[in-house]
Amino acid sequence: MKKPEKLKERLPEWLAAAAGSGEVWVAPEIRKVFPWKPKVPETELMRLFWKEQKPCRSMIVIMPDYGKEDFYEEIREEADCLKAFLGEDYGGLNGLLLISRVLEKEGMQISLEEEVPYYAHIYQDTGLPVICGGTAASFGFADGVCIDMRPGYRIPFRRLPEKLLYLDMTSDPEKERLLSAKRKDICYRSALNFLDTYVRNRYNTNRY
Repeated sequence: MKKPEKLKERLPEWLAAAAGSGEVWVAPEIRKVFPWKPKVPETELMRLFWKEQKPCRSMIVIMPDYGKEDFYEEIREEADCLKAFLGEDYGGLNGLLLISRVLEKEGMQISLEEEVPYYAHIYQDTGLPVICGGTAASFGFADGVCIDMRPGYRIPFRRLPEKLLYLDMTSDPEKERLLSAKRKDICYRSALNFLDTYVRNRYNTNRY
């Protein structure tokens, strides 16, 4: 840290070498001198982040963009992601909305139980329909949770439900600044900050 310019020169090489071994974390003091953007955490870590929060009755999930041209290929990829993240922990929900890139221009919301076996399983198990749409407009209840898994997503801040818990898996500072300025009723939390604290606490507890 005494030679930040030299550090910035070497960091790309170190990060490239470390990327193949799994998750890569960069200390906050280094982030101040190097424009590093974290990737979305692995599913197990996203799930850990969510499960550490207070229970919420409604959930909005901003799904990753898998870039599939075919609608059904895209929603199947999304379903695999949601199944790994949510698993069987949907019993406490009374609202579940998936925001998909493939419906952004359609301005509609559709039910997907007939298209995806996992969504059919949720519906048969609890009666909870899995709704898919291009935006969070007119959905949700106060004190719900939003899981944002899409880097670069433009948040429709005016349309989000009140008093939302916003869990940003992309840890994007621009998203935090936008919500802090425009929606002070929304509680923004970053996966990177949470996991940084979690790892430090584990290290301090288990080091001896």
